[in-house]
Formats: sequence, C-alpha cells, structure tokens
Amino acid sequence: MSTSESSSSATYTAGRPASVGTGAAAHAANILIADDDALVSSPLRKMLVREGYHATCVETGWDATKALATGEYDLLVTDICMPGNMTLDVLRAPEVQAQHIPVILITGYPSVETAVGALRLEAVDYILKPVDPEKFLASVKRAITRKGALRTVRELEDRVGDVAAVLESVKRTLETALPAGGDPNRPVTNEEALKTRLSAPEFAGLSRREREILEMIARGQGTAATGARLGISVSTVRNHLKSIYRKVGVTSQVALVRKLLA
Repeated sequence: MSTSESSSSATYTAGRPASVGTGAAAHAANILIADDDALVSSPLRKMLVREGYHATCVETGWDATKALATGEYDLLVTDICMPGNMTLDVLRAPEVQAQHIPVILITGYPSVETAVGALRLEAVDYILKPVDPEKFLASVKRAITRKGALRTVRELEDRVGDVAAVLESVKRTLETALPAGGDPNRPVTNEEALKTRLSAPEFAGLSRREREILEMIARGQGTAATGARLGISVSTVRNHLKSIYRKVGVTSQVALVRKLLA
C-alpha cells in the first residue's frame, strides 16, 4: 500500500519527450500509471503530461491489466503493493508479456524479493518512493526509446521477411516462363514475362539496361549482385532503379516486386 508522503512534488527540468515509432507514424507515448494512492499517481500523471506524454491513471492491478488489453499503451508505471499486484501479478499478465510493454516499478517498501522478481520479469526500472522527478523522467524516456527501437527492429524484420517471400515468388514465376534449357542467372532472359506484368507504355518506357536490371531484381538479386553481373557500379544500379520506379509508378523495391506479382 502506498503512503501519502510519497508524493512527487519536487521541481524538475522539462525535456523533450521520447516518441514511439518513426517518421509520420511517430506518436507521443501513451503511459499507464497504476497506483492506489492518488497522491502518488496524480503528480506523476501531471508531470508526464507537462512533458508531452499521454498519461492515464488506474488504482488496481486488475484495472491495469484490463487497460493494457486494449493495446493502447507504450509503458506501464506501477506500484508494487496495491490490490491486484501484491506479487508482481501485472508483470506476469499475458497482456504485458505478449505486447512486450516495458514496466517501471515504483515502491515505498523495497525488498530483495520484489527487486529480484522485477529483474526476472524484465522490468526496466525499480524506483523507490518518494519518486525523484528527474530520475523518473529519465527512466521513462529510456523505456520509451527502447520500446521504439525494438518496435522498429521487429517491423524491419517483418518487412525483410515479406520482401524475401515476394522476391522468391517472382523468381519462381519468371523461371517458369523461361524456355527449356534457359539460364535463370542470365541478365537478359525473357522480356515477355515482364510485358505481362507491366502495361505497354510502362514497358516501352524502359531502356534496355533498365529491363535487364528489372529482370535481375525480380529474380531476387540484390543491387550488388546485379551490378556485378552487368558490369556496372551499385550506385549506377540504384540510379537506374530510381528511374524504373518513376516510370512504372512505384516508390520502392518492395512495391516494384509486388507490382510484378499482380
């Protein structure tokens, strides 16, 4: 159970909040605060809001688990000794485990048992009450930054997997279009296969070199392998690809190979 003397009323220096995601997809982090003492949770929420974060308070571990099930939160800040979280129950909740939500634990009653348990359950920080504002905000920023980095890594892994699958599919499709005895590694193979996937104006607009590069890329070859096969530099391959993107109406290699599958 929390104590009123744990209120976080000290002064702190405002900083730039960490955001989740990158580019246009980036957003201010949504933080859930779980503490049965409003004298603790309310100052923390106000502090986070002033820093540019979105913060919501709940009073029990059960309410925290329900809120986390919505998938709307990027960080959980939770008291240890409160209803529904007497034995780090929230950290064991499937909602936390499945979503890889970072957790900062705060407590007015530290113990070796809870500290060790927090480490085993991969809590990102263990903060003692009364909460030091600057240390707390620094911990929040680290946790959010780490989550954003992990999310970016997972998204890149997914994209790489998607690209590999698409390239393999295009490669198989083009290979089946080769005449018997055709060499699938030969740069110029079967323009008819490309003509069936591009409109007549798109195909006609490509130079001979661009068609060679397009066939190599469609077969799953990277820019380095394509350049080596055609005897040109990687930068030249990339410049040709930019021209190809423009001529066939795409903006990336992923979009290009997907177009070839259409």
